Amino acid sequence: MQKENSYGLKGKNVKSIFDEIGFMNNKRLGRCFQTRRKKYYFDTGTGKVFEVNSNVYYILQKILDNADKEDLLNDSDVTVEALNEVYSSIMQENILKAPVLEGFIGSQITDLEGQLTKHRAQVTLELTERCNLRCKYCIYNEGQGGYRNFGNRDMTYEIAKQGIDDLIENSGDDSIYVGFYGGEPLLKFDLMKRCIDYCETISGKDITYAITTNGTLMTNEIAQYFAKLGRKIHITLSLDGPQAINDKYRVYKNGKGTFSDVLKGLKNLLEAFKDKDTLSLGINTVLSEPTTDNLDKIETFFEELPGLPDNVIYTSSFVATKDKAMDYLGVDSEVEREIFFNSNHINDYFDPLFTWATSEIDGEDVTEKRIAHENVVKELALIHKRLLFDKPMPYYYLNGCCVPGARRVYVTTTGDYLLCEKMGPSPTIGNVYTGLDISRIKEFYVDKFCDEAKRYCKDCWAVHLCGMCYMNCFEEENVNFKYRHSKCIMNRLYIQKNLELYHEILENNPQVLQVVDKYDFV
Repeated sequence: MQKENSYGLKGKNVKSIFDEIGFMNNKRLGRCFQTRRKKYYFDTGTGKVFEVNSNVYYILQKILDNADKEDLLNDSDVTVEALNEVYSSIMQENILKAPVLEGFIGSQITDLEGQLTKHRAQVTLELTERCNLRCKYCIYNEGQGGYRNFGNRDMTYEIAKQGIDDLIENSGDDSIYVGFYGGEPLLKFDLMKRCIDYCETISGKDITYAITTNGTLMTNEIAQYFAKLGRKIHITLSLDGPQAINDKYRVYKNGKGTFSDVLKGLKNLLEAFKDKDTLSLGINTVLSEPTTDNLDKIETFFEELPGLPDNVIYTSSFVATKDKAMDYLGVDSEVEREIFFNSNHINDYFDPLFTWATSEIDGEDVTEKRIAHENVVKELALIHKRLLFDKPMPYYYLNGCCVPGARRVYVTTTGDYLLCEKMGPSPTIGNVYTGLDISRIKEFYVDKFCDEAKRYCKDCWAVHLCGMCYMNCFEEENVNFKYRHSKCIMNRLYIQKNLELYHEILENNPQVLQVVDKYDFV
């Protein structure tokens, strides 16, 4: 008799849950995850995270795996108490109710023309296609990133000035940014200097500058010029660590290592900026062989490198590999489940930098590892600063996508406008002579992109936490997401790992999240 009553109540609760959430594609509704001690549920619609007991966790996982009504009714591990708790949470906390994604919102869509004619912020000038190095992992090399080619073209001052003037004319804010890129931009220091000197004559705008350089051409004269600009210029210098690691891949055309010349250039920079407080310096490290031993050596090298100011921003990246086309397999496909399994059972299968940097979290920061700090803080900030609502969000933002052409524009040596320096083959968005092509931007980066993106994003539980942008979504004159699907799998893996790490920190040492709270997405 008791068994019959329990089954009747169980059936009632199961039916109530089915009625409330509709049971369509439930994988998109949320995600179960766990730390070493506790179990949690992340709800897609509201952004809420709940600590749950094992019985509730089991039921939620079944729901998200699209179990049917009879499975839940006949499952001996599904208890009446746990079903009642799930149903109560659905009604009181509004979980498992994320609406189906039918479109996106955001300033990319609602105010595109206004953003492009009044609020542009940055232009990056490709001063030259040439480079004095032939780094073995460079994106210019076929078989690596392979999405650019070595070239010999240099930008003319006319093109550079046109690009700067177009930015100034269409920027409503007082603060704008001019970046210099290559190739190796210091090969065209004369052009860079001429551009900066021109910008310094413009009144009514606070213009700051940025350069990404391999450092080998940083002479005393160039360093002294930058020092006069002080904090108005941010310099990112590429250095992969101690000589044995750096010179294995960062080499000249003749195969000679670059380490000694980079250190000489860095020394010139540090000596020119005698007041280190005025030096805005970033060091980027490409992790070509990210073993624990190598990561330890790189960390120690920068820790012991003399003269570096305390405010250096360290960024790290892995070697880019040529993108491979992949058919869409859906969320939690067999391939995705295998990748998730391997990430939990094979050492260094998942991002070795992340694993190395977060294996022990103590002290007053999310990681004591300087070469990983910026990466880890940014990833955790995506969780910490997520949108939270009492009821499911009725809309979906293009989370990781900038306003195309507004936040930044990349100007090629020939004067064409591209979305940014990180994009591979993709449709141009205008040129320095005619300006941004708003109709073209809307066609490719709003209408076609959104139509294609919603086909896949509608299935994804991580859609509100996603930081992916337009990269890997285009060919020269077409939208093509076949290069993005594998990236989406890894992105979901990152987000789940970040959810786990974030809540591990909350359990054990929540005060270290203060640095995450202060992080500003720019």
